Amino acid sequence: MHDAIPGRLQSPCTSTCASLHRSLYSLLRDITGATFALIYKQQQRRLTAIEMLRFFDWSYRAGAKLADELQYVPMPNDVAQMIESAWAEVTDAHGQPAWTEPTTAKH
Repeated sequence: MHDAIPGRLQSPCTSTCASLHRSLYSLLRDITGATFALIYKQQQRRLTAIEMLRFFDWSYRAGAKLADELQYVPMPNDVAQMIESAWAEVTDAHGQPAWTEPTTAKH
């Protein structure tokens, strides 16, 4: 290979590879993402904690179906089950479990 620019090696696929890289980056950037919901293990307001966990529960139930309809990849069942099992650790201000309903990891 010859140096087209001093200090840089050039190969026949450089522009093609760079173009492919940009295309893949654009595609993945548009369809890949993560969202995190960090919550306190001990909630000061029991009703708020229950409603929040009910919303997350609904999100997993409805979200899996919606993701499929919209041709997105739904949350894997094992990941959803792991997250939902952590809800048992959420307590109210008196140390009582905030989530006593069964989880819905039956996507």
